[in-house]
Amino acid sequence: MSVSRTVLEVDVYDQTDPQLHLIDKTMTLAPQDKIRVMYFTPGGIEGRGGMGQMARYLAAKFESRPDIHLQVLDTYGLGPFGQMLFHFSRSAVKLGFACVRGRVDVAHIHMSFGGSALRKLFLLRIADMFGVPTILHLHGSKFAVFCDQLSPVLRGLLVRTMARASKIVVIGSFWRHYLTEDLRIDESKIEIIANGVPLPDSVIDRNRLAGPCRIVYLGALGPRKGTYDLLKALSSPSLQALNWEAVIAGNGAVDDFRAEAAALGLADRVTFPGWIGPEAAQSLLATAKIFVLPSYNEGLPVALLEAMATGLPVVTTPVGAIPDLGIDGEAGFLVTPGSIDELADRLVTLVGDEDLRLRFGHNGRQRIERDFTIDITANRLAALYRGRKAQRRKTAR
Repeated sequence: MSVSRTVLEVDVYDQTDPQLHLIDKTMTLAPQDKIRVMYFTPGGIEGRGGMGQMARYLAAKFESRPDIHLQVLDTYGLGPFGQMLFHFSRSAVKLGFACVRGRVDVAHIHMSFGGSALRKLFLLRIADMFGVPTILHLHGSKFAVFCDQLSPVLRGLLVRTMARASKIVVIGSFWRHYLTEDLRIDESKIEIIANGVPLPDSVIDRNRLAGPCRIVYLGALGPRKGTYDLLKALSSPSLQALNWEAVIAGNGAVDDFRAEAAALGLADRVTFPGWIGPEAAQSLLATAKIFVLPSYNEGLPVALLEAMATGLPVVTTPVGAIPDLGIDGEAGFLVTPGSIDELADRLVTLVGDEDLRLRFGHNGRQRIERDFTIDITANRLAALYRGRKAQRRKTAR
């Protein structure tokens, strides 16, 4: 019996090109050629933080592609920790049924650290039992710390289970080095696919922004993100003498940080709106002149990429995959985690030099446009999905 085939408009990319530049816009697809991907991530498309934002961006991108069907599943929920078991169990059951019925081609599993690692590896084993290709996508900012604290037995078990994945996606060169050199995972298993963000249609003319120099922070509030360090830096005499204001937006112990700011004499210059949604975050970035994120541990922060995409100069730290962005002296400054004096000095420099802010902001936007857009991320993932499905077909013959 012949199978009808339809010529569809689908972007086809050069797989030998690191950035997957477009080489054709047509390919012939039979109905069975559509790749069915189950995409597991905490919070699903409603999740907070970088993983949730990436899920939203990718879901929107793949929705318009006729060659890939992306089903996003929430493995954690948005409420209290106690609800996690329900959401995770439901995701595991859906995966199991899809595997049994032959309704999934690739399981794309996002993993962090701690309990997340254990839960996601359980999903990996379910897919593996049925021969469904798996992509383990590592995001955890503290994954290296987590692994280094495990006993040799548990660490060995973790590594052996991770190595069962068809591919392990990491978001930067630091993480590839850690997996190959420290965990001794075969380099052929590992693929670097950086986070990406949409590029705003227009560049904000920050020369026209009136008022004090607005410094913006987006991220969870807490020691890991360097929130206390930022407040101490903002209270330094050198910064206090300049005309600025700061907005520190994110979930966490907001009242505690608001009290800390007041104790440091910053109550009239620093505001804490708490967690804000994606649209509000973009609006806030549009009013800013500097973005700051003095973290101790990171993967590749989506908020940092979004800030650079809007043309903001940034002050951050060389942790995780952040050095891959080529920021220091080009699109902003990198400071040593925990160095309050260094953080204050770099902020003083940018607050007092509008030309430097504009130059750094322009360079940062160009960097995102060249290497870190959501189109590049989606295209590289699509290529990975196609490769896993083709490999499965070859194995089944």
